[in-house]
Amino acid sequence: MDEHYFRFANVGRSAHSKITSSTTKNAVSGCCHPTEYDPIKLIYMTQEHELKIKEVPGMIARRCTCA
Repeated sequence: MDEHYFRFANVGRSAHSKITSSTTKNAVSGCCHPTEYDPIKLIYMTQEHELKIKEVPGMIARRCTCA
């Protein structure tokens, strides 16, 4: 995978980090969490203007459970 893929993939993690860090420490957190994931296919363009398709594992939560 090339550098553009990782730059795009980190956008979601960065946004998620901002949201989680903005919550108050006294907030009640949920007890549910994903236990089963599916991949997602991403289409992106390289610097050479070629379209690429990559399958990224573990991006779609398919089943959740509560503690």
